[in-house]
Amino acid sequence: ISVDSNVDDTGSGAVGIAAGGAHACAITGSGEVWCWGAGASGQLGPGSKALSAIPAKVAGVAGAVALGLGEAHSCALLGDGSVACWGADASGELGHVPGQRPAGGLAKVAGVPPAKSISAAMHHTCVVSQGGEVWCWGFNGDGQLGNVAGGTRAPPGRVIGISGAVAVTAGAWHGCALRADGTLMCWGDNGYGQLGNAQSADAATP
Repeated sequence: ISVDSNVDDTGSGAVGIAAGGAHACAITGSGEVWCWGAGASGQLGPGSKALSAIPAKVAGVAGAVALGLGEAHSCALLGDGSVACWGADASGELGHVPGQRPAGGLAKVAGVPPAKSISAAMHHTCVVSQGGEVWCWGFNGDGQLGNVAGGTRAPPGRVIGISGAVAVTAGAWHGCALRADGTLMCWGDNGYGQLGNAQSADAATP
């Protein structure tokens, strides 16, 4: 099947896509973000419906270049390197202190340097800064935010021990970064060996 053709009202078409827990979003050639699916937590955009079977434009987001979608939150990396998030915020998913949802439900993430890559999963989000660092925020129950204490972290913090990163990907409870030299570093939940270190213990340190 194909997504309803009203995913873009400018005629420029979609150039990027991401899927979350029960929703999906696309970026158009004009930098808009359109989302559809489950929206009870606001993950389809400020003022959106609890469910939308057709794409709807996210109000207030422009210049998007990449997306990171979690279980019930959404984040867009913008062309200037900043990040905007919306949706669930019980665990700091929006990059602000949990429960302090900004007016209108759209949050510009503060305290993170300009980014070039983004990924989200479940209740956390990570970005690669333009300087090659990895920064994360949200839920931290299994060390998926890196070597920091606490069950949540907002505003964002740097994952200590990683430099020269070019991409990051977030799993449900862990994360991995690709470095410019081709090496990989992973951290967080390791119950299924997802850190690739021949062990099964969680590791908050990459």
